[in-house]
Amino acid sequence: MVEIQNINCGNSFEFTFNYTEHVHSDFMRFSGDNSNIHTSLDFAIRNGYKGVLGYAFALTSFLSKI
Repeated sequence: MVEIQNINCGNSFEFTFNYTEHVHSDFMRFSGDNSNIHTSLDFAIRNGYKGVLGYAFALTSFLSKI
């Protein structure tokens, strides 16, 4: 983990994580967001996507690892 006072313009940070079906379903239960775009494959495909969309807030929550 990097302390905020040590972050400077031009720094880059990298980490990997797996956004699994388990993470997705846990976030759905935690947030209460069961929108079709996140839960229905048929709905997502009908609206031009290859699959259901991940939760943006679940993804950004991983930024606290920096």
